[in-house]
Formats: sequence, structure tokens, C-alpha cells
Amino acid sequence: TTHEMVRNIPSRTALAVVLIGVAVQSSLAFAPLFLVGRAPSLAGQRALGRVHRTYLSEQAQTRKPPGRILLRQTVTCKQEVTSGQVKTVLVVGGGLGGVSVVYDLRHKLRKHDRVILLSDRPAFEFTPSNPWVATRFRKPEDIRVPLAETLSKNGVEFKLGSATTLDAQGRVLTTDAGEAIAYDYLIVATGARLDFDAAPGVREHAVSICTTDHASHAADKWDAFLADDSAKNIVIGCMQGASCFGPGYEYALMLDNELTKRNKRDS
Repeated sequence: TTHEMVRNIPSRTALAVVLIGVAVQSSLAFAPLFLVGRAPSLAGQRALGRVHRTYLSEQAQTRKPPGRILLRQTVTCKQEVTSGQVKTVLVVGGGLGGVSVVYDLRHKLRKHDRVILLSDRPAFEFTPSNPWVATRFRKPEDIRVPLAETLSKNGVEFKLGSATTLDAQGRVLTTDAGEAIAYDYLIVATGARLDFDAAPGVREHAVSICTTDHASHAADKWDAFLADDSAKNIVIGCMQGASCFGPGYEYALMLDNELTKRNKRDS
């Protein structure tokens, strides 16, 4: 079941997979559907690699297809793999997970198979560098890569838009622009959805570094803090239920180092 599968997925990806699983749980019986969490952990990459080798490689298509998809736990799906037939793999999400997967797929699949990436952003943002943007060590454009131009050079089709409806049985996904994209395999790598309403006042008063635009705004606040001699304290924390604490620690240490160099830290 979906719940059994989620329990066996690494904890850092579990939240995103649970949300996706709830949304598309009824479709699992109709089409091969791979769920990818927010970050491409080593365990997640290995699991996805096993799926690739079983379903999508040339070798897998020359023998009788197995009856299950392996992703830390097996899920029964229909099989319609035909040797030599062109297959289309659609990846939804242009973050670390989605972009990593399309490159991996392009490397593993046959040349005539199609790989499509659908993203609601025109550029890939290297999220781990957001703390650097927030402290002016990097500019936003330093950590952004235009997806259309970059992917086309590597044999991956790019479509800009958001997914609005999914016909799992017919294997068709519709975007907010009204475009219907037919697929043989669907990979959902949309990551986590930020929740600024989890605690009162966060949306109105807190500063985030979760996206590059947020980090750029945080850099403006950082400049204002440095210019205000009366400003004394910076509070850095994570919301309850947060699954990734690393950036908080990194950001705190970067601020401490910078304030120390500027002689603004208490001894």
C-alpha cells in the first residue's frame, strides 16, 4: 500500500511523498508512477536507479517485464512495455530532484525515448546556495540556470507551466496553459510546499531563505541590520514539522562569522 511504501522511504523525503501519495493514491493501479521527495538522497537515488534498470533500460525491455515497481516497497501496476516502442517519461518539478532525474533518465534511456520536464519556473535554482545569497556572498543570478536552453542541449524537452489535472488511467497531464501532455511514465518531483501559516505571525514578520527570491529579500534585511547600530539580535529557527534543518545551522554560522569579522559580536 502507499502507507507501507512511505514508511520505508528515507525520512527526509517522507513528507513530500505522503502529500503526493494522498493526492494520487487512486491512480497507482493504472499507470507506472514514481514518487520523488524534496531532496535526492543517496537512498532515494539508489531506489530510483533500481526502477530505471527494471523498467526503462533497454535490457529490461528485452525480457519479460516484472509485475512490480521497486521503490523501497513494491506497488502493483499495469504493464505495457513493448520492445522498440518509443516511450515518454514526464517529470514534474524543476528543482534538485526533477533536474537530477531528467539527466539520469537521458543517460539511461534509449536515444529515441522522450524525456520531458515540466516546471513552473523558467530557471533551476541551486537551493543549497540560498544562505550565500542571503549574506551577499552570491547574487541570485549566480545560482540560477535557464532550464529551456540548458535542457535542450542535453536532449531533454522543457515545458513551462504548472500541472492542474491528471488523468492517470489515460496517462495524460494537463497544464495551467491548457496543454495536454501524454506520457508513459510520470515522475512527480515537486518537493515540499512552504507553510507560512503554521504559526501566527510568521508570514507577516519572519524572513525565509527557502527560495532564491526569499534569500534575496533576506539579504535586504541583512543590509538593514548591519546599517542599524541599535539592532542587537537575530533569531534563526525552523518551523515545527520542518524536515531540513541544515540551512538554519549554516545560515547561523555564516552570520556569526560575518558579524565577528565586523566586530559586531558580543565577546
